[in-house]
Amino acid sequence: MRNGVESPAIKISLLHALSETFQRETDELIEIYLQEAKRKISILHSALSQCNITNFIATARELRLSSLDMGAIQFSHHCLSLEIAAAEMRLESLPSLISFIENQFIGICHSLNRLRKQSE
Repeated sequence: MRNGVESPAIKISLLHALSETFQRETDELIEIYLQEAKRKISILHSALSQCNITNFIATARELRLSSLDMGAIQFSHHCLSLEIAAAEMRLESLPSLISFIENQFIGICHSLNRLRKQSE
C-alpha cells in the first residue's frame, strides 16, 4: 500500500501495523476481514432471531475487535454500542442498531476496497 493513501473511515497506520504483525499483505488482510465481518453480521441476525443473547454479544465483540484491528475506529464504536445494548437487554433496539451497523459497513467496504485499488 502506498504511503499517503488516506481514508476517513480507516486509520491506515493500524492497518499497516496489523499487516506487519501477521506478516501478510494488506490486501489479503482486507479480504479476510470483509468476509469475516459479513459472516459476523449474518450471525448477529441469526442470534437475535433465536434470542441467543450470549452468542449475539460474543459476535458483536468479535466484530468490534476485528474492526478496531483494521483501523475502522468509528465503526468499532458503533459495534460497541450494539454490544452494550445487548448486554443491557435492550432487545427492542437491536434490530435498528444492526441495520445501522450494516449501513455503516457498506462504507467500510467501499473504503477498504478503494485502499486496495490505490495500492495496486
